[in-house]
Amino acid sequence: MLFRSETASKTWDTWTYYSEGTYYLYYLISEQAPGDGFGVATSQDGVKWKDHGRVIHASDKMVRYFGGGSVWKGPSFEETGRFLCNCSEWRLDGDKNVQNILFAWSQDLIHWNKFDDGLMFKIDERFYKRIERDARGPWEDPRWDGICVVPRPGGGYYGYWTATPRDFLGFGFGESADGIHWRALEPPRIEWGDTPKMYFIEVGGVHQFGDRYYAMLADYATVNCGMFSFVSDTPSGPFRPSAKNFGLLRNQSKMHAYFTRFLDSPGGVLVNHHTLAEGQFSDDHCSLFCSAEEGHGD
Repeated sequence: MLFRSETASKTWDTWTYYSEGTYYLYYLISEQAPGDGFGVATSQDGVKWKDHGRVIHASDKMVRYFGGGSVWKGPSFEETGRFLCNCSEWRLDGDKNVQNILFAWSQDLIHWNKFDDGLMFKIDERFYKRIERDARGPWEDPRWDGICVVPRPGGGYYGYWTATPRDFLGFGFGESADGIHWRALEPPRIEWGDTPKMYFIEVGGVHQFGDRYYAMLADYATVNCGMFSFVSDTPSGPFRPSAKNFGLLRNQSKMHAYFTRFLDSPGGVLVNHHTLAEGQFSDDHCSLFCSAEEGHGD
């Protein structure tokens, strides 16, 4: 499937959710900043789309950019009919810009309502960096962005997100009973073996296939930009590079095809991502599409 927004002049990351015969495709709007909110489009067949435009705005507290996340059913869905989603904002914390994760809810997957800042999920400094005092630029500031939510055996959720562990290159990991109040856990280790380490890590998507957990991790460094596949026998790791199809998307130009996320669809698990058809994201104007393909394990 292919989609291009009719209402936003510039978009970026995408994520998709399927419910009761309809695909809901969310796209990060990037007209005023690298991210300043998100929009949604709907489709019954994944081919023809209705673009509903912007449904979430960044707050007036944002100082750098707004980030996207994922959508999932709340634990009391049968009683409340509530879906949940997460997003992020960089905000001023003292004299530093710090990224925080926020939450919203919806009953129709189109109209979204933000929870107040009291439910903000902040960086847990026991395991993760909040400030990098020797950062050479904003691209090296610690991250806290985009929870990918996975059902937890016995109830509740596991979450994986872009973060900066204190002691090694990795990503965030935690759990929640209700999908709104999150507890950070120790970050999963990565057993790199003979595979060269990535420079940065962003979490695209994590999905359980059988008894294994597959993570699609992104590297946005110019020297090694793309999406890469990792696998673990337990939700808390360690993760290791997949034996097959390790390089999911390799870019000839920076972020040409980027940020894969999983989609549970009636026909099986799909993977969606965005692709630059013309220009670069740093350009004032660029042409970008969202596409989806069938997903597999190793």
